[in-house]
Amino acid sequence: MKIALVRKEFDALRGGAERYGVNLARGLADLGHSVTLFCGRSTVPDHPNVTVRHVPYTTFFSPLKNLSFNRNSARQVAAESFDIVNGLAQIFPQDVYRVGDPLHVHFLRTVSLTPRKRAVKYLNPRHLALLYLERKIFKPGHYNRIITNSAMSKTQVMKYYGVPEQKISVVRNGVDTDRFHPGTKAHLRKSIRENLGIQDRETVLLFAGNDFRRKGLQFAMQLTAELLKRGRHVRLLVAGKGNPRPYLRLIRKNGYQDHILFMGHAEKIETLYGASDLFVLPTFYDPFANVCLEAMACGLPVITTRQNGAAEIIEDRVSGILVDRPWQLAEMTDAAAALIENRGSGLRDMGEKALAVAGKNTLAKNIEQTLAVYKAVLTEKRQDDAAQRGSPDKNNA
Repeated sequence: MKIALVRKEFDALRGGAERYGVNLARGLADLGHSVTLFCGRSTVPDHPNVTVRHVPYTTFFSPLKNLSFNRNSARQVAAESFDIVNGLAQIFPQDVYRVGDPLHVHFLRTVSLTPRKRAVKYLNPRHLALLYLERKIFKPGHYNRIITNSAMSKTQVMKYYGVPEQKISVVRNGVDTDRFHPGTKAHLRKSIRENLGIQDRETVLLFAGNDFRRKGLQFAMQLTAELLKRGRHVRLLVAGKGNPRPYLRLIRKNGYQDHILFMGHAEKIETLYGASDLFVLPTFYDPFANVCLEAMACGLPVITTRQNGAAEIIEDRVSGILVDRPWQLAEMTDAAAALIENRGSGLRDMGEKALAVAGKNTLAKNIEQTLAVYKAVLTEKRQDDAAQRGSPDKNNA
């Protein structure tokens, strides 16, 4: 198959969505498919089956950035011939759209908890541009199939945009087990913890995400504080891009500066998984936070919310800890405190079960299911072409 993948960035060292694009391109190319990336930037390793097309777009004004990338990528894609055009970003038209980023209409309703705040956000030019693109993506005729990475996301697409259920396939993320595995902990844990000044008795919590507010950093910090108050020896590592200043002020105000470390953007995030004992992501909303799957593949239990599509692969109190909302601090604290109390067996047993779950969500499985969607689209397109050739209007022309 000749496949076009479209996204502004393909980068294995960035966030989950950018990393997913790299893994998808590489996996399809390894199977012999011809893959063309339409993007502003790519770090996909050289591969004989991968071609990169640079798409210029405006970078100085956020609304124009998204609109110009949509326009310019659509023109470039249309200039060539592909069996499948798979959008991994807000573009249209396309054969398959994968909803990997937060659905923007739901994102605005989730982070804006009052009608006034919601109204202000809806007037923001960036949000207006993204909502416009989103409406266009889900307009009948602008897609053949939709891929979501969770059942939660599928339900939201149906609710907000009326996409028929039979047009949506749930294909969950896959994890690169060559990169993310328990061996990282065995080989790097001691040296990394020593470099960070972490004592053997301390349980290390890890938060990773590039949107501190949506991902619930405030609640991860509060969880750390509550565990300290209960006499647990814990340390929180914070990885990701974001403005740490308001959080640092909160830390200093409450006297926890020695227990919460901001690591910045971590290109080798697997080293932090190896140094940690428990992954914490009390997110307001995530279609499927891939970091949860990566942490599980490294043998870490995960604490997250049911507003995260990744919660669908976690069994509460067995392979992780789930709460309905990020502000349910008492429930999170009780569960985490009990787990840490029995640190020798509690964390280890839950981590082993998390690892087993991750082993069922491989990159190979993700590629296989994605290809099944592509093949279904190709079959539908051939049937449509045949129907048009055999229509009375065609015969009378």
